[in-house]
Amino acid sequence: VKPQELNGLSQELNSVARGKAVLSIIAGYGLNFFEKNFSTSQVCRMMPNLAAAQSKAAIAVCFADKAEPAFKKICLKIAESVGKPFLIPEKLMAAFTGLSGSGIAYVFSFIHAMALGGVATGFSYDEALDIILKTVAGALSLLDDKKHKPLELVTKVISPAGTTIAGLKQLEAHRFNYAIIKALEEATHRAGELEGAKEY
Repeated sequence: VKPQELNGLSQELNSVARGKAVLSIIAGYGLNFFEKNFSTSQVCRMMPNLAAAQSKAAIAVCFADKAEPAFKKICLKIAESVGKPFLIPEKLMAAFTGLSGSGIAYVFSFIHAMALGGVATGFSYDEALDIILKTVAGALSLLDDKKHKPLELVTKVISPAGTTIAGLKQLEAHRFNYAIIKALEEATHRAGELEGAKEY
């Protein structure tokens, strides 16, 4: 169901859905919408991302205040089937959308840019992409145990007057961190607008 279709559909479903439990992955419609339109307190919102297709999604999960424990358990089990659920308050749903729902596209863009850099330095695009994918997978494996923060690992790679610091200087010169932060802030702001929220 597309978000723009929900208002009309909810009216059609009202007679059969009234009082039923509702699990929604529709962007832009809060818990209150479903509580009001279906006369139920058993409402769950989820926000997966594209990686759900590989059961690797980060999934935001929030519940109506009066949702029952048994209902919550079922919803979390569903979320676990397509990735890792993150139980958050609804006020952070727009921020989660920016960070993960949209954020996965920024990861793809970064990988593509790295592959282009490989082309610029002599590899074919496919060769560079294979190298970068393996590099990214290796980097993620070093973060998986959560023993180190990303910046700690950066300091393990750099050496005095070496190649890595030369590249990092260029990222800083082009405001790499600022660009990523602003992209996430803008995506979060837009998600908030779509939810009819003034601010998150």
